[in-house]
Amino acid sequence: MGALAYCPSTGIVRDAPLEDVVTYFAPQPAPTEVPVRFASPFALGPPHSLARRAAEELQRFLRQGSLPDGISLGGLDRPGRGKMFGVLVVKAPDGRIGYLRGFSGMLDDRWWIDGFAPPLFDPAARDAFWPAGEAELRALDDRLAELIDGAEPVSLRARLAELIASQEAAAAGMRARHEANRHLRHDARRRLADEEAGDEERRAALHALALESRADHMERQRLGRAFHREREALEPAVRALDARRAELEHLRAERSRQLWQQMAHAYVIPNARGEERPLGALFTPEPPPGGAGDCAAPKLLAQAIRHTLRPLALAEFWWGAPALTGERQAGEYYPACQSKCGVVLPYMLEGLSVEAVPYAPF
Repeated sequence: MGALAYCPSTGIVRDAPLEDVVTYFAPQPAPTEVPVRFASPFALGPPHSLARRAAEELQRFLRQGSLPDGISLGGLDRPGRGKMFGVLVVKAPDGRIGYLRGFSGMLDDRWWIDGFAPPLFDPAARDAFWPAGEAELRALDDRLAELIDGAEPVSLRARLAELIASQEAAAAGMRARHEANRHLRHDARRRLADEEAGDEERRAALHALALESRADHMERQRLGRAFHREREALEPAVRALDARRAELEHLRAERSRQLWQQMAHAYVIPNARGEERPLGALFTPEPPPGGAGDCAAPKLLAQAIRHTLRPLALAEFWWGAPALTGERQAGEYYPACQSKCGVVLPYMLEGLSVEAVPYAPF
């Protein structure tokens, strides 16, 4: 089976011509420049010189800011919207050396872009359930948005917040007044201890002070009960909104998980031995992590394997705005990720002579 090209308007998948898949080096590298073994995609450090050459060619292409068919790269410059690109140096059946180009996930909201490695899912299998599932998730998102940003929930939460702020201000004023009263009573008791008053007079004065303390305590209790009654007009409704929101969030998360599990079996992962397995089978019994199979490296390797191209060297680099975590910078090279590719790539490389992994992927 050759490399795949997909027409979104017709849903037809066809074999892409080899000339549309491989960018050949000009001039061709000398035999001594071609690696004998495929370097581990998890290796740290700079990529092979041929992979770097291919990556630099792709970077010059990306600096144009747009791709054919009106595909814009401007979105990559927005904060947190940069992404990984990759190149895979390959040897064609006729002996020529070139490279494949790929990107992680989607680019400008598209999976399929001419001249780049396609996704690993079977589009027909995906289209059988994903559009309806996506519409279901959007409907749940709309219901959640209404519970959060709808006019009634916003008004209800604002009224409760205003009431709580007013109650807290009243309670703070009362506490300050009661604290002042407490200091006055403390001073009065100290004076009574120092003065030469009769026992009956002292008892009467202390009793009066105790009544004042009790009155403050009762005022706090009355105010607390009044506050509770005022909030009872609003809090049950807010709690009901929160419970409904939590229920919908759980429902959406569960439905999203189910769709991803279904999607994982639409991903067909080939290896260098000519075998194929669904993505979900590689991670059984656990579901694959989100985004597994969508990184640049597995897409590139799959394209090479399906076009009987021999993989020689890989390079992945970040392009666009830095990652929000600050860990990825434009133009810098990075090894394959462990979280999503640690299971996928070792399987895909079975049957290929690969340098030893410098450390365990997990």
